[in-house]
Amino acid sequence: MSEFKNSPSMIHATKPEFPVAPGELRQLVVLLLPGFSNLVLGSATAPIMATNSILGEDQYKLRFAGFDCTQVQAEAGNSVEVEPIEAIEKGQALIICGGSPVSYQSQPELVAWVKANSYRYGLVCGLATGGLVMAEAGLLVNHRAAIHWWNDAFLYDRFPNVRIVEDSFVVDRHRATSRGGTSTMDMMTFLLARDHGPELAESLAQHFIRARIGGTTKTHRRVLTNQQSEEQPKLQNAIELMEANIEEPLSADDIAGHIGISRRQLERLFKKYLDSVPSKYYQQVRLERARSLLHQSNLSIMEIALQCGYSSGAHLSTSYRNNYGMTPSEERRRKAQFQ
Repeated sequence: MSEFKNSPSMIHATKPEFPVAPGELRQLVVLLLPGFSNLVLGSATAPIMATNSILGEDQYKLRFAGFDCTQVQAEAGNSVEVEPIEAIEKGQALIICGGSPVSYQSQPELVAWVKANSYRYGLVCGLATGGLVMAEAGLLVNHRAAIHWWNDAFLYDRFPNVRIVEDSFVVDRHRATSRGGTSTMDMMTFLLARDHGPELAESLAQHFIRARIGGTTKTHRRVLTNQQSEEQPKLQNAIELMEANIEEPLSADDIAGHIGISRRQLERLFKKYLDSVPSKYYQQVRLERARSLLHQSNLSIMEIALQCGYSSGAHLSTSYRNNYGMTPSEERRRKAQFQ
């Protein structure tokens, strides 16, 4: 297995190990909770099956289980046939797949089983409300965790010894948790890359047509050629104004006034030569600056947001995800894990 440097915001201590004999499949047991999310389940299993395909051989075997049942109903109404979890002796990982808090009902017997049998698995993962089962079973004491619930205040009060974080997923020693949705795919990609190296993560990103690790030129703004800059000095001046005023962005009217043309003329220039509008182009300038700071500084997300003209970290995160397909914290985590 390849070693990765730990990201201080996401990864803690040593990585999980999946010891198997040569040629033996890594058995991953997916325990479905009643009302589980199909999206979360697909986000967890798709990278695993894709890894088998990319590697050209089966290295992972999925077994779907339920507690004291042979069929589990999803939140969407469909049912999945499963094995009783009690009949499965062990595996390299136990993946507890939940869903929305709306569908969650605590099952004391299930919690007790997880608490008594977690030692049979090298890694225990909680997806969406699956993390809540882990917390109830005491598996997350003194661990960082990302749990999908109504609000973190409830979790702080209910589980004072669990370090609840706002990140979309966390891997802390032999425990992994994600808030659900596509963050589950990010977490599984991270875990699989720890087994097989960062090249696999890149292959998975391409396989799912997601943003490549480190970004893709499709998310970058267009730039003027040298000839265009000479032929369109007003447009070049407008871009330079944007680049010089990132912390306190100018309005399109201000930019047009500074370079001596109307706002309508400014919009026509951006459309003709950059296939964009001034506001969108300006946002890309600011997001590129944010990305640079994420990679080259230790500033907090909030500090970066303010330096790039955003009123809050949440505002920056929304724009950043829309442009790059990931949040600033996910960007920073991905960079750290492959250094």
